[in-house]
Amino acid sequence: MKFTTLLSVIIVISLSACKQPNKQTKIFSDYLERTYQKEIPEAEHTYVSFPKNVGCLGCGVHTFNFLLANQFPNVTLICNESQIGQLPIKSTYEILVDSNAELEQLNLNTQNVAILETSDRQIKRIVSIQADNIDSTLNAYFLRRKKN
Repeated sequence: MKFTTLLSVIIVISLSACKQPNKQTKIFSDYLERTYQKEIPEAEHTYVSFPKNVGCLGCGVHTFNFLLANQFPNVTLICNESQIGQLPIKSTYEILVDSNAELEQLNLNTQNVAILETSDRQIKRIVSIQADNIDSTLNAYFLRRKKN
């Protein structure tokens, strides 16, 4: 009995000592690899997702115009093919077409327009854009980025 208890304690301590991988990074990394044969880059990068089934197209257009106005570098847009003509895409941003709306089905809080900020091959922050607070969310996000 004592041996079993001791073994259980050792296993618990060992497991808690191991660094748990960032689940969001794993999910997103697997999605990029499986769908586009791409990896999360080492350098700072911003992904903006425009969901097919849920969300507000106006929020997407507003978010995209905000990114253009603030000259965000290293941006990849993830959207459905039908949305490409509806977004004011006239930039050099990379566009990944999510034909099956798979990203919004993952557990990443990307059911609305979302900004996924990455660096060092990890997700650093996910900002979900809601119609009722879009300007305050985007302004706070931009100010936080300027400070870093």
